Amino acid sequence: MEKIKILAFGCSHSLPAFEVDEDNKYGENSNFFNNSIFELIFDDNERFDVTIISCSGQGILSYYQILSRGLGNHNWADKFDKIVVQQTTEPRWMFYSNVALDKFFRELEIGGNEYKASAKNKKHYSLCHATYNGLYDEDIFKMEFQIRQSQAPKGVKKIDTKAGSIRYSPIFFEVPVFYYEKFFDLCCRYRKPVLSYNFCHKSFTHCEPQYRLSDGSVQPVEIPYLDSIIADKKFKARDHANSLGVERIAEELKPRLINILAG
Repeated sequence: MEKIKILAFGCSHSLPAFEVDEDNKYGENSNFFNNSIFELIFDDNERFDVTIISCSGQGILSYYQILSRGLGNHNWADKFDKIVVQQTTEPRWMFYSNVALDKFFRELEIGGNEYKASAKNKKHYSLCHATYNGLYDEDIFKMEFQIRQSQAPKGVKKIDTKAGSIRYSPIFFEVPVFYYEKFFDLCCRYRKPVLSYNFCHKSFTHCEPQYRLSDGSVQPVEIPYLDSIIADKKFKARDHANSLGVERIAEELKPRLINILAG
């Protein structure tokens, strides 16, 4: 039986399990040899062949940027059957430079190891250390947003960035939602079903969990927020899932994702 080829996108929550040493610092290569959520869900299932792209610190703008280039320039329409999107905390107005993406896709084409995120799944890639494009200044590597309610007038949220301070506006929140729709439309254009679910409660903008079929029709799905699991300290390391947390989250997700994607 031919396997269903899955392309899965996620942020740092889709990386292999985070661990910390006794000094509460990341151990050397501590997470490289651990499992990730998607690996635990798909790797031992004979029906699926999964490729994972983890964009640490990134969100839907980066997912869309990578997918649009892959489908448009690198024949991904023939390489993947279905798409999975782990939604993250938004808004994240961050995206990759063309130089970084050129290098990433070159590495994929030659089977290089620079972006490998896992010793267990050879097709788990991470763009954690790629160069970012800033919104305001070419020299900014990353737009870092931090809400400071206490410093803003009542009812107004403010963000600080390396390029200065700006106030939140409706469009600031609407852009990620707009790009989720662009992402879904792109999948529909190439006749690729896409399953999207929320990881984080604290996202300001997100789409409801859904399975968008290749004809554009939408099936609601019941997938709970998963960050509630790592609220328990025994499952948590540095605000991410440790090995126990990854196993617990995969246990929650696996029957839901398999049931939807196998159909």
